[in-house]
Amino acid sequence: MFLALIRFYVSALPCFFRPLAGEIVLPDDTDPHLRRYGAIYRTRRRWVGQIWLFAAIPLLMIPVLPLLVAALLGLTFLSLTILDESGQ
Repeated sequence: MFLALIRFYVSALPCFFRPLAGEIVLPDDTDPHLRRYGAIYRTRRRWVGQIWLFAAIPLLMIPVLPLLVAALLGLTFLSLTILDESGQ
């Protein structure tokens, strides 16, 4: 009996972390954010994250405020340029 109770709660545990059926939204063709669901956009987002990570390490080592501000503005521009799809 005790083993069956444990087995029941262990099998019911993943249901706790799954979203409800009403929370699962499938994108349609009229969704303005449809481009964000594609594999190409996810790859670009991964690239942008890696660029920010590798740029943040030297910027944290050399804490000069004008250099930091200039680098952050440049990285923001570069990130928006990479993620923009109008230039394709």
